[in-house]
Amino acid sequence: MVNYLIVSSLTLVILYFVYFLVLRQERTFEFNRYFLVGSLVLGVILPFLEIPVDLQKHDESPQLIAYQSLMDEVTFNHDEAILVVPEESFSLSWHTVLLALYLLGLLIMTVRFARSLLQLVRLKKDAHCEIESDHVNIYSSQVKHPFTFFRWIYFQNESQRADYNLFRHELVHARQWHSFDILLVEVLMIVFWFQPIIYLFRKSISLNHEFIADRQVVSATKTPTDYLHKILNMSGQPMKYSLVSNFSFISLKNRLKMLQSAPVSGRNSFWKMATACLVALGLFSVFAFSIKPPLPSPTKEFVVILDAGHGGEDAGATSEFGLTEKEIVANITQKVQAKLSSERNIKIILTRENDTNLELSERVAQTAKADLFLSLHVENHQNHDQDFAFIIYYERNELSEKAEYMAQVLANEIENCGKECKVGYSDYYVLVNSKCPAVMLNLGFLSNKEDAEYMSSTHGQEEIAQQVFRAIKIAAI
Repeated sequence: MVNYLIVSSLTLVILYFVYFLVLRQERTFEFNRYFLVGSLVLGVILPFLEIPVDLQKHDESPQLIAYQSLMDEVTFNHDEAILVVPEESFSLSWHTVLLALYLLGLLIMTVRFARSLLQLVRLKKDAHCEIESDHVNIYSSQVKHPFTFFRWIYFQNESQRADYNLFRHELVHARQWHSFDILLVEVLMIVFWFQPIIYLFRKSISLNHEFIADRQVVSATKTPTDYLHKILNMSGQPMKYSLVSNFSFISLKNRLKMLQSAPVSGRNSFWKMATACLVALGLFSVFAFSIKPPLPSPTKEFVVILDAGHGGEDAGATSEFGLTEKEIVANITQKVQAKLSSERNIKIILTRENDTNLELSERVAQTAKADLFLSLHVENHQNHDQDFAFIIYYERNELSEKAEYMAQVLANEIENCGKECKVGYSDYYVLVNSKCPAVMLNLGFLSNKEDAEYMSSTHGQEEIAQQVFRAIKIAAI
């Protein structure tokens, strides 16, 4: 959440200052409109985007076929430890206080938005409506100055509708759907009410709408002076409705200045628009692309023993849909082996290459000549909603420091792909009796339906194998 707020805020601030410094004085009003609205959209969605760019070369590994389950119903007592997260007792913290403040602000802004929307609906309900081809004229004595909400143009009476300049101004708002922009920023003001930059966007978007309408009216009228006088008479009036485009907008000085300013050269405007687009593209590149640099090969041989847990009659953890631990981890270890087969100075040894059950002593028999022992497992959990990976090592021998380092490297790779990963220690036989640094990677829980589907899918197994592949390369350097 903190990372989202940082990226979103930084994006919005930079893009707004680009608008303020580069585009604000330009008469490229339509471009300015799309830049402001696009900046809001980019600021909201950019923190969610993550486009991985892995500069490491990969060889396509063959698709492996999982072993078919021959049993309709599996009953298996998994004798390995299951990691249980203790429930935390409630305590008032700064996080709780900040959340309460945020929800209070959210509630206030939601009530404000709903109240404004309800005012417009009630005003239309009690008014006289006149339907035309591309808009609806609404007459109400409660309207002081004309305003527009989507295709609805509100007037006090028919004499206001007969004023060509007023009508033309509001018609521009209706035809160009300016209310979409306002509604978008109003919704964002509800969610991000604590962001000052959102309010600056709101003001700039509304002012730019007025620039667009003013220019079209002045270019079409034979008496621009009368229109300027009308702006002088009506500007400064407070806006009663926050969701509308209103002729009597308060920024009188800016509107008159923009109307009377001389057009600038097209080349100068082009370069300013290009600069704004390049900044937006640069922000997208910086925050959206997650670049993983190529990893160098180790300078000397690095031997890894990959252990696919269980096998044979020992299926390991099982799911209600017939998925078994032994099948999933066997597939993943073979995918890791395929990815590392072309790597210079990395040698992979599989403890089992088929569906056989090994004694624990057989699994660690070759560790004296290895640099790393990595055992892959999946688990079940009493809570079917649990969804995280965990890595364990033995902390009471001379190899524990290197084993802990490998555990942390694996955890980082897994968390970089968006899954929570915990690191702990235990005294399993293979961890205690390994003659090289040893870790046990528990990929997730078959008791969680989504997790089980991911770990058993070709796509999920490829991603997991890639995470293990990168972790081994980092450890081997």
